[in-house]
Amino acid sequence: MDKKYIIKPINLVYIVFALIYGALLAVFIAYFKRYSLPIREMAVMGFFLFDWIIFALYKYSISKDEELASICYQNGFNWLNELPFNTCNIVLFTVPLGIITKSRLLLSTSLFSSLIVTPLALLMPCRGFDNYSLLKPRIFGFYLTHYLTLSAGILLLAFGILVPNVHDVLLAAIGMFALLTLVYLINKVMRITGINPYANYFFCIEPDGNKALEMLKKLIPCEYFYCLPLVLIFAFLSYLLTIAIHLFV
Repeated sequence: MDKKYIIKPINLVYIVFALIYGALLAVFIAYFKRYSLPIREMAVMGFFLFDWIIFALYKYSISKDEELASICYQNGFNWLNELPFNTCNIVLFTVPLGIITKSRLLLSTSLFSSLIVTPLALLMPCRGFDNYSLLKPRIFGFYLTHYLTLSAGILLLAFGILVPNVHDVLLAAIGMFALLTLVYLINKVMRITGINPYANYFFCIEPDGNKALEMLKKLIPCEYFYCLPLVLIFAFLSYLLTIAIHLFV
């Protein structure tokens, strides 16, 4: 029966899951959009509190998943390889922090990461998450947590918390560069100390099967540096997205 629920980009299960999630998000937005900005901000904070709970349950399911361990871990499961240091995970924390501190740096980085980086993760799932049944806890968790992250940019726009401008594009590029550099250093510390010999957050040490990153590493055969062009691409796409937002929103 599980074969009926195989999910991969962009099959029927993938599309139906996206439509159901999109409908639920639309109801959430429609309900809270009529309230004042402080209430809308609190709604987003509550949304991400729910997201943290789902994320924790998702990671717990991964820790019990022997199939994933055989695919992705050479020396067994390691919690230090499941910390929220990938782009899609970091947004879970930068959005609430950005709302509390009123930081356009955090909010713009979150908005553009959500709307540019997360869709790529949904279209190009990493090893162990593509072409499996949606009924598997890790697969359901993967798609749900990524759609929740994708919602960050949509909620910031729909609730009028941040309508980005060209200045925000620069801030987002700075924020992404800073995150890439910080996470790379975390990877190196983990590897050098041996607490997580395979740390590869942001995929900035090894492409890990990602075809786009593999192409970049062939052009720039040096860890970390092969990811730097992605910051420029991110900035360019953020600029285009900003233009589109001001045209249609």
